[in-house]
Amino acid sequence: MQDCSEEYFWIFKEIKLSKLKLVIYVEEVEIELTKLEYLLMEFFIKNPGRVFYRGQIIERVWGDNYIGEDRVVDSCLKRLKKKEEKLKEHFKSVRGIGYIFE
Repeated sequence: MQDCSEEYFWIFKEIKLSKLKLVIYVEEVEIELTKLEYLLMEFFIKNPGRVFYRGQIIERVWGDNYIGEDRVVDSCLKRLKKKEEKLKEHFKSVRGIGYIFE
């Protein structure tokens, strides 16, 4: 694995998101991500402890021009949690609002 410095990673607790490639490390285990999964992880790692509406997440990750259902956020988070069980501990659903990463 590469150097753990902030030059190469965004770090939150045991999670390291590479700035150089589409991967995340959870307790040193490398997990490959799609571009959208990567962008979603980047968004949450940069904004821990804040509650976001699905619409806010879509605007910041998918962009202003996204046309579709807001449940796309749920689907992407479900795939991330399926890839790594420990992510379930960090992503919390806030009923009727959206999500928080902590």
